[in-house]
Amino acid sequence: IIHPALGTTVCTRVIIHPALGTTVCTRGIIHPALGTTVCTSVIIHPALGTTVCTRGIIHPALGTTVCTRGIIHPALGTTVCTKGIIHPALGTTVCTRGIIHPALGTTVCTRGIIHPALGTTVCTRGIIHPALGTTVCTRGIIHPALGTTVCTRGIIHPALGTTVCTRGIIHPALGTTVCTRGIIHPALGTTVCTRGIIHPALGTTVCTRGIIHPALGTTVCTRGIIHPALGTTVCTRGIIHPALGTTVCTRGIIHPALGTTVCTRGIIHPALGTTVCTRGTFHQALGTTVCTREIIHPALGTTVCTRGIIHPALGTTVCTRRIIHPALGTTVCTRGIIHPALGTTVCTSVIIHQALGTTVCTRGIIHPALGTTVCTRGIIHPALGTTVCTRRIIHPALGTTVCTRGIIHPALGTTVCTSVIIHQALGTTVCTRGIIHPVLGTTVCTRGIIHPALGTTVCTRVIIHQALRTIVCTRGIIHPALGTTVCTRGTFHQALGTTVCTRGIIHLALGTTVCTSVIIHPVLGKTECEPEQAVSTARSRPLGWSLLLPQVFPLLPPGVTLRPCPGPCQPSVSHQPAGQVHLTDRSSSPESDWDFRSCSLLPARTPTLLHSPGAGKPPDSANTVITETPLPIFCF
Repeated sequence: IIHPALGTTVCTRVIIHPALGTTVCTRGIIHPALGTTVCTSVIIHPALGTTVCTRGIIHPALGTTVCTRGIIHPALGTTVCTKGIIHPALGTTVCTRGIIHPALGTTVCTRGIIHPALGTTVCTRGIIHPALGTTVCTRGIIHPALGTTVCTRGIIHPALGTTVCTRGIIHPALGTTVCTRGIIHPALGTTVCTRGIIHPALGTTVCTRGIIHPALGTTVCTRGIIHPALGTTVCTRGIIHPALGTTVCTRGIIHPALGTTVCTRGIIHPALGTTVCTRGTFHQALGTTVCTREIIHPALGTTVCTRGIIHPALGTTVCTRRIIHPALGTTVCTRGIIHPALGTTVCTSVIIHQALGTTVCTRGIIHPALGTTVCTRGIIHPALGTTVCTRRIIHPALGTTVCTRGIIHPALGTTVCTSVIIHQALGTTVCTRGIIHPVLGTTVCTRGIIHPALGTTVCTRVIIHQALRTIVCTRGIIHPALGTTVCTRGTFHQALGTTVCTRGIIHLALGTTVCTSVIIHPVLGKTECEPEQAVSTARSRPLGWSLLLPQVFPLLPPGVTLRPCPGPCQPSVSHQPAGQVHLTDRSSSPESDWDFRSCSLLPARTPTLLHSPGAGKPPDSANTVITETPLPIFCF
């Protein structure tokens, strides 16, 4: 701190205050006797009033102020500024990220405002309201006294009505206009719009990304929509719609009042019918035409198509990439769609469709007259079996289907699947990254989702759903019909209801359980969670599935636990009474619906279930044994 006797000064970090008033300040506060100044971080205040401020506030006695990142309040013109304001004595002001409120011209500015004494205003990310009405706004809001305007990010609204808007809304008092991202609405009606909407009072117009709508009706549209009052037009990405009907369209839609037209990516529709199309759609009133990428459709029907669609009036044809469709029906299609008059076919990429119905499709869609087929990238659809598939699908007439990364829809078993799916006629399903929906067993699979008809299941990554409802789920969600379960990463749900979950959540109907990292849920509701504390749930009734083991569930004693066995499982009964069957070590087979072992780990004298139904057979009295043995732990 330096405090000379003649000039009171408080400063930190390098201050020089000569007796005559010259001051150099770095990162501190300076208060000279003749010119009150509060400054932080590099201030120079000569005796004559010149002030340079960086990251602070300077208030010279005479009013000259240069401020960067601070607040300036000159004596003659009240100004509050943050981060860079220049307010000379004559009124010129440059503001960055702050507020300026001069006494003569009320102005609220945020991040850059220039307000000269005469009224000119430049605004960046703020609001400017000069007294006279002239307004230049960039990224802010403008509300002139004479012309109400709300603008965000760049609006110019002179007093006479001219308006340039960028990413905002303009609502002049005389011409109601709603604009987003660049609209020009002069007082006479000329309009240029970029990414916004223009709604003049006399001619309703909706535009997005560049529209010109003169008062007489001429319209040039680029990536937007034009709706003149007299000729309804919807355009996206470049449309020219003169008043007489001539239309040039690029990536958009044109709907003249007299000739309905749908255009996408470059269409020319002269009044007489000649049509040249590039990547778009052409729909004349008398001759419907849909074309993309270079199509010539003379009035008589001759058609040459490259990467597009042709629909002559007499011979309907849809094609993309090199299609020749003579008037008699001969068709050669490469990477496109062919729709002969007698044999409807939609295909892309190397398709041969003979008159008798034989179809070979690669990367496209084939629709024979008798067997509807929609295919992309490798589909073979015999006439008797409707199939929708992508990438290498074989569908024999009897229903057998092999699908890889696609969709299969057999006639008797509706299936939608993508990426390696096998759906046999009897219902067996293996799905990876796809969806399977058989008619009798509704299944929705995405990277492994199984939804049996009676037991709703949602799972992701590696799911096997056999006809008997066996489910193996890894990193997914399992939702049995009676016991809601949500699990992610490592879930195993056998037909008996056993669930092993790692890093997931299990919610049973009778016992809500939320657990992460290793969850085991036995049939009776007992839950053990590791590494967290075990959560005991209601054990008064089983999970509730009535499809499997209905006679066995009621026999399970209270306290029986199902969980992964820590090691080799020993038989729970060392002897076998005559005429009875018991589980010696484990009961398993490729066809069985469940598999568990019993271990005599908990001493108790309680009836114990020992069950070995065999290959997918439900239990009955013949193979169900109850013996007085130590209470086991059923493990799997």
